[in-house]
Amino acid sequence: MTEQELVTTVSNNLLLIRKHLRLTQEQAAEKMDITKGMLSRYETGSSMPTLYSLYKISEAYGVSIDMLLGKEDITINVDTNLLPVVDDEPAYTYPETTEYAAHLDDPNKPVSEERVREIIQEAFDLYQKKMNK
Repeated sequence: MTEQELVTTVSNNLLLIRKHLRLTQEQAAEKMDITKGMLSRYETGSSMPTLYSLYKISEAYGVSIDMLLGKEDITINVDTNLLPVVDDEPAYTYPETTEYAAHLDDPNKPVSEERVREIIQEAFDLYQKKMNK
């Protein structure tokens, strides 16, 4: 992989993960203790994160540095605090997300990444539906 290909891979992965977690650049930058402008430069590929920045990003997003570098498939450990809240209740308490909630109670119970994405989307759709009442 060339240096430019690596920069492109990292920038694409940073954007993909942030969007998947439904974080704004401001929210993500705050979690990483960097500026929004710096995160923007990382996501556009105009700047490459340092090793320490990659470490902070991986910690903030719950992924490995190898995932950021494109050496491993991206799997995201979802923080339930990032899920929407509906009527003052976390969305993961609704029936649409019981499978994922069961996984949180028993991490050894496998739930595929695709299913987690579907569950989160269902929770978000429920949230939007409730908000549009």
